[in-house]
Amino acid sequence: MKQPSAAHTLPRPLGWGTGILWTSLLLAAIGTSCQRIPDEVEIEERRVASVVPPGDINMSSRERFGRLTEEERAERMRLQQEQQPSAADMFDYDLPEGWTVQPRTEMRLINLRPADDPNAACAVTVIGGEGGGLVNNVNRWRGQFGYAPASDEEILSLPLIKLLAGNATLVDLEGDFSGMAGEGGKDWAMLGAIAQTPSAVIFVKMTAPKAVMEQERDHFFAFVASLTLDGLGPGEDDHAGHNHAPGEGHGQDVVEEPQPEAAPEDVTFTANGFQFTVPSTWSDGGPASMRSLNFRVSAETECYLVVLPGQAGGLVPNINRWQGQMGLEPLSEEEVEALPRAPFLGEEAYLLQADGDYVGMDGVPHTDMTMLAMLLMRDEDSLFLKMTGPEQEVAAQREAFLNFASTLEEVQ
Repeated sequence: MKQPSAAHTLPRPLGWGTGILWTSLLLAAIGTSCQRIPDEVEIEERRVASVVPPGDINMSSRERFGRLTEEERAERMRLQQEQQPSAADMFDYDLPEGWTVQPRTEMRLINLRPADDPNAACAVTVIGGEGGGLVNNVNRWRGQFGYAPASDEEILSLPLIKLLAGNATLVDLEGDFSGMAGEGGKDWAMLGAIAQTPSAVIFVKMTAPKAVMEQERDHFFAFVASLTLDGLGPGEDDHAGHNHAPGEGHGQDVVEEPQPEAAPEDVTFTANGFQFTVPSTWSDGGPASMRSLNFRVSAETECYLVVLPGQAGGLVPNINRWQGQMGLEPLSEEEVEALPRAPFLGEEAYLLQADGDYVGMDGVPHTDMTMLAMLLMRDEDSLFLKMTGPEQEVAAQREAFLNFASTLEEVQ
């Protein structure tokens, strides 16, 4: 997998801030209208409707019963789209020099042609919910270039870029490309950004022959950096305050130097039956097996919550399983009982800090690591909250970890 140049790789994640909380909810509404309808549907039952729904009172009988020509149906759809506000109208962006705006499609809220080259395309798509998940989408793109699927660990280690004031995973591919619509060929390239919010997934994807991509690469990153949503107030987004018409841009190809950011505030979310407060610098790690909540604190540090039924193996065995992952000796029952306690879901949970060489589920050892782990065992279930990463990073995040645990609440 080709890596981006250092100029476009952010050394730290930029979390979904307070302004993006509103944006995430808005994008969820956008996404529900962007789901694909399957081409074939198996009909298992037939019935005869006794009453035809009245529908639009301005519809003719031919329209009401669907007896329209293809031209009439297309014209009616065009008029409906003109009369209804488009979700794409909420986006604002700078149009790179030489790029042209193309007609929107059902899936592409923004549809651009880089360098006005008919073989190049750049689009913004939003899908509500998990949108298939980060791993599946990255591997779907890899498959279009004939690459084998990447592991979860490889995908989680991909660089991050800023998109709509939040995090986006950057995918950079080259090779023989075969697109969904038959586009592509030998020596093509793709740049893609995938951002997961609590409510929706945002995709920005550019495909082009490799020579065109090399020429327009900087323009792609400038376009991504300029994207914002109308309605975010000044100070909530670094591109707020622009007021150009939908589908139009400034035509600038120079990216301004980033300004120092104000200290981020914690953000409160509700997801998967929990309400919680996390630092705005944490980002959504995407769906992962067995994880009810999953965060990326940095490129090497993660924090996640696992809920298992019943006693899940017991207190001492689980603590010593964590000890073993850090290359440490097991603790006795007395030593486990002597562990400190910390607030977690309104109760007091066991808190373990282990420093050593961490070996995760992938079996790969990582030196000079720290694990912060909390275990709360209840009659009906057991909850595990873990943060693992380099010693210095976890030490800097210890207070945030404990605050996150203390703010966790179960919601209906």
